[in-house]
Amino acid sequence: TQHNLSVALKKQQQKQKQQQQEQEQQQQDNKQDQQQQQQPQSGNQNKSQQDQGKSTQKNLSKEEAEALLNIMDEEEKKVQSKLRQAGKPNSQVKKDW
Repeated sequence: TQHNLSVALKKQQQKQKQQQQEQEQQQQDNKQDQQQQQQPQSGNQNKSQQDQGKSTQKNLSKEEAEALLNIMDEEEKKVQSKLRQAGKPNSQVKKDW
């Protein structure tokens, strides 16, 4: 019985050590997650400040803006027509059998 008791106590101690290690690991993971969450937030603030700076640096006239929109519209139409053509089956495909 003494042997069984000592084995049971050793197992109990091992379980406690494992639990402590898991808790420590979870705490470390939580700290890393918090640090990662804080870093992108500060990065987003920097990006928004940069974007504001860019928008104030480059002012387009109304004609230039309309011209760019027209070009983008034409490019979109080209892409859409290519997609439609790619979706149609080729009627000239011959069976090879």
